[in-house]
Amino acid sequence: MSGLLIGVACDGLNGKIRSRAELYNAVAERVNGLRQDEVSSLVMATLDLWQDLYDASNSDDPALRASAALACYTYEVVG
Repeated sequence: MSGLLIGVACDGLNGKIRSRAELYNAVAERVNGLRQDEVSSLVMATLDLWQDLYDASNSDDPALRASAALACYTYEVVG
C-alpha cells in the first residue's frame, strides 16, 4: 500500500494530479474493494506524504531536495 501512496504523491508533485478530487480518484482507481472510509484514510495519508515531498523538494537543503527526487524516481523505476 505504501507504494500506492508514493506513486500518487509523486504524481501530485509532478503536476499530474492538481486537485483533491483528482487525488481521491487516483487513490480509488488503484484500490479495489475498499470501503469509502478506507479510501478517505488513504487520501489523507497521501496528502500528508505529498506535503512532505513538496516541502522537501522546495527546501533550501540540497539533501532534502535530492531525497524527494530520489523517492519519486525510485518509485517510477521500481514501481
